[in-house]
Amino acid sequence: SEVNNAMKVLRFLLAAMPLASSFSLGARSVALTARPVIGGKPYQHHLSAPLKAVSSLPIPDPEPVLKFPPPPVRNFKWMPVRWTLKTLLVQVNFYFMFGSMILINGIASFFYRIIKFWMRKVKLFRYGGFMAPYSQTPEIEMKFDFLRTTTYVPWLVQAWDKYFQLKTGMRTIDELEGPFQVPSDEFFISQVVQRTPMAFYTNNNSTHLYVDMTKIDDVDSYPLTYLDINGVEIDKATSEITIFSRTEGRITRKTHSAADFEKAMVYTMNTMSYWIAGIGHSWVHFCFMDATGATVYNDLKRNTLLHKLLHPHFLHTNRINWEALGTRGHVVFGESALIRMASEATQTTQKGVNTDILTKLFTPWTCFPMPKEEFVRNNAKRTTEYYFYSEEFACPPKWLEGENSELPYFQSLKRFYPIVREHVEKVLKEEDPVVVAEFIANVDKNSHVDPEGVDLYLTRFEPLDVITSMIFNAAFVHSTDHYFTHEVFRKARVGIGTLRQPMKRTWYPGKEVPGDLCAPADQLRFNNFADCFVQWNDMSAVPILSNCLKHIKYRFPRRYKSLRNSGPDFAALIYAEMDKMDHDGHVHVPMDKIARSICF
Repeated sequence: SEVNNAMKVLRFLLAAMPLASSFSLGARSVALTARPVIGGKPYQHHLSAPLKAVSSLPIPDPEPVLKFPPPPVRNFKWMPVRWTLKTLLVQVNFYFMFGSMILINGIASFFYRIIKFWMRKVKLFRYGGFMAPYSQTPEIEMKFDFLRTTTYVPWLVQAWDKYFQLKTGMRTIDELEGPFQVPSDEFFISQVVQRTPMAFYTNNNSTHLYVDMTKIDDVDSYPLTYLDINGVEIDKATSEITIFSRTEGRITRKTHSAADFEKAMVYTMNTMSYWIAGIGHSWVHFCFMDATGATVYNDLKRNTLLHKLLHPHFLHTNRINWEALGTRGHVVFGESALIRMASEATQTTQKGVNTDILTKLFTPWTCFPMPKEEFVRNNAKRTTEYYFYSEEFACPPKWLEGENSELPYFQSLKRFYPIVREHVEKVLKEEDPVVVAEFIANVDKNSHVDPEGVDLYLTRFEPLDVITSMIFNAAFVHSTDHYFTHEVFRKARVGIGTLRQPMKRTWYPGKEVPGDLCAPADQLRFNNFADCFVQWNDMSAVPILSNCLKHIKYRFPRRYKSLRNSGPDFAALIYAEMDKMDHDGHVHVPMDKIARSICF
């Protein structure tokens, strides 16, 4: 094409300049990169934005303040028999069941800790192209059971409670959750694209924002379910939205009726609801974080300052990722949470689709129309691509610079990185550089995925930025992803996990999505999934048991006077920066919603 030829000429003439190529619609942008040398080793510096024109247009932000729809109205209904059954079959039964699971698992882990005294390491194995946790120590299992699993129980029971009310006709979906909201163009541009993890997949060039979801083309969902949208373009000058459908092509308000465009918007929210959980968020959890967590636990001496710095931020990381991927390397009562999260309930799947007994049991939050193997496959594919087969990964993150950093989501995140870096630098000044270098080398070693030695190659980055990125990803990036996904998709009621009608099916005008397009049970399942697994639930009322960053305490030896108040000082700096962000109008995660370790 003429654009590609022009870019070849630019590349030949300006090869030494850190310019990026212009974005070609429907394809990924390719960056021209400068190659500075850091620490004597080559580091592929990346400008995340496409070519910036002299007259680059400002990013439209028509609705910067997130507004929630009115809460559902629930009038009193006299149903003594059904209320009694709900209390017995849901509240009593499931509190007992979940409590028994936690107790049995805890007892089993206690005895395993005594009987299998040699089990003192987290084991990793190759899984889907990267190294993932295969088995946990009984100590890690016990801590997770009593500090984390217990926080899920009230929300799991609440999900069953609402599901029971819907299935027995006690409440309609509007009474339970409120009507599904078709997002306005203004809400979509400002909140969905720019203030959720979709920002990671949005390319900001001189004239347009383009949300690239072409990886959805490789996702296999159940028959008669549809993930149809693979891209969205926003004209920065006019705020016109163009939706790209796999079956219908380009869809705009100018070329289609209002009803057809709103239908396309619903399918867009369906794709994005799956995208974040099933593809987009995976790199935050796996590979880099697992290799770091296992190295902290297995190889880093307990008396080092580096261990005392990193341990609180990786306390639950391997355990929650082990649960999410469904790997079974240790005897634990119950099945992986992934089965309960990603696989669809049996009564809503098509004939011929195999589901196991636990999938049949845990129906209220299984909101995505695919088996667990497909859910895991796409998470694994994205993780492997991010760390090993693209130039996306770096320490510090590449999206801290370039035009994409102008998006509100990144403007929020990048203000915390210098604070984390200063905090880490303060500790590393007291640590032996050999300890830091050996630790980073061991993380690389633990991330090896084949005999040829393909790994994260962390030694190309500054050690200070490597350690900073570990904490920054574990606490800030992870919590920000979860918080704004829940705020925008769940609380604003625009998220939906499953649609069962093709785009070509006739759809009638109106703001409420009709039942034949969006089944009430599907809406409830997505909301339950978001409340149980996207929202962070913590024992914040008991600081000693809390995983919240505001309660962070590091156990540095008392002889290091400069580190005695590192935890409170770190929290104070974050609070101060949040006050500045509030004054500047930047969004951020509330302090009590930042988990210091990946634990959900």
